[in-house]
Amino acid sequence: MARVGKGGQTVNTDTADVIERTALSMFYEKGYHGTSIREIAGGAGISVPGLFHHYESKARIVERILHRAVDEMQRDIDEALAEVGPAPRERLTAGFRALVLAHCERQMDSFVAQSELRSLEPAAEGEIRKKRRDVQHVFDAAVEEGAQSNEFHCDHPHEAARAIVALGTSVATWYRHGNGYTPDEVADIYVDMALRIAGADLPAGVPLPD
Repeated sequence: MARVGKGGQTVNTDTADVIERTALSMFYEKGYHGTSIREIAGGAGISVPGLFHHYESKARIVERILHRAVDEMQRDIDEALAEVGPAPRERLTAGFRALVLAHCERQMDSFVAQSELRSLEPAAEGEIRKKRRDVQHVFDAAVEEGAQSNEFHCDHPHEAARAIVALGTSVATWYRHGNGYTPDEVADIYVDMALRIAGADLPAGVPLPD
């Protein structure tokens, strides 16, 4: 597969993906500033000039990783919302479940996306922050509308929505596959907590798995 890259050159997207995944793993283990272009190229099995044929700098690689992480999360949320009705509780439940699953199933991507926002160039950072505000707006709207309709009993809906998104995002800092919880189990527990933050009427909490 190929695409036209910056400057009009033809870029092999398979090789670009290998570079991106290699860089992701190294950024996760060593951080952006602790990883060199030479290490990424070596890990991807190509020369440094070969890497520069696909990405003009290390900054462009981390930028691409962060764009992909937020774009895929937004896609998952949009798809989840398309399957439920307009009620605020349904939207909050479906959207938040999708967010938690994204952070579980693409944990490495999510962790790097959270930890390396500071490493972006200013223009790229602004683009990512705009996309993250769009994600946040999904939850702002659901909690606000639920509070107005008394579906949620919440005196501070905006702050509650921010706390809910922060709760879901935190999953990427601790979740590991095989640590005793499946992504669905984590989503069940966290959805229950999110609804409680929003002030939904709920029975006793979701029991933890044995």
